Amino acid sequence: MVGLNHEFARELLWREYVTDQRGSYFRQFWDVTGYLHGSAEDPEVLREKLRDIPPLHRWSKFSKLGDHDNRETGGANEEEIVLVIRGELLKKYPTAVIYAHRAKWQRKADGTIDNAVERQLDDAGVALAENPPRDKVKTPLYEAKVDPDIYFFGFDLTVEAAIGGTGENETDDPGWFFVIKERPGEPRFGLDIGTADHIYVWNDLAWGNLVPDAQAGDYIQITSATPTITLETLPSTENEKIDQAADDQSVRWHRDAHAAEVAYILYQAPVMVAVHASEMIPRS
Repeated sequence: MVGLNHEFARELLWREYVTDQRGSYFRQFWDVTGYLHGSAEDPEVLREKLRDIPPLHRWSKFSKLGDHDNRETGGANEEEIVLVIRGELLKKYPTAVIYAHRAKWQRKADGTIDNAVERQLDDAGVALAENPPRDKVKTPLYEAKVDPDIYFFGFDLTVEAAIGGTGENETDDPGWFFVIKERPGEPRFGLDIGTADHIYVWNDLAWGNLVPDAQAGDYIQITSATPTITLETLPSTENEKIDQAADDQSVRWHRDAHAAEVAYILYQAPVMVAVHASEMIPRS
């Protein structure tokens, strides 16, 4: 950024533009459009806050390159964590929501940390919040893409904060999850590939259950020969489907199914994947 500003100032001078060559013409390299801000923040203040570097003429002559992160308060020089995703995932789901979510420990009956089980998402005050608290949910400070399939997402977190502790001490921090979630409000209809052995909720339904030996180009036909499919009783091992199963019980697949029933059954529940930072980053 320094070199770019310097060369642009030289170009202006060469073209006889009146300048003292101290202008900061370029202060933003990273894309910050994914940052979720509080509704009360002043747009101009926020825009300045998210600039990559402060104005060059305010830099101390004793500072070093790399010491001018405009997003760090008090001149701190923290190593912000960057999530890198490579592959077809974001090509298939380009509008996926990516953010960091605060973790919490699961507890034993006596209230102590149970570090033998997975940490959970800390949803307290988050689920219905229009602007979730920043100490629970952090959207990327900046992001970038390198074609064809490499994506970068920078977060206001250090590696140590993201990993958290081991849970061996009660004061250990639980760390953070990185979440990839289908964007709410963008419905998708379809079926899973293959054949489902058990159908507890309609989201379990697969192509093989409706069109045996389905091939590319096949489609669903509802005729007088269409069999009736009802949901199976939900076993105790499928606790995460309890709420959905209760809603789905009122709908069945049958030859007289109307458009609303077909749409309900084929609607694909949005997918969310949360991976804790400790599973991706080795402890130093």
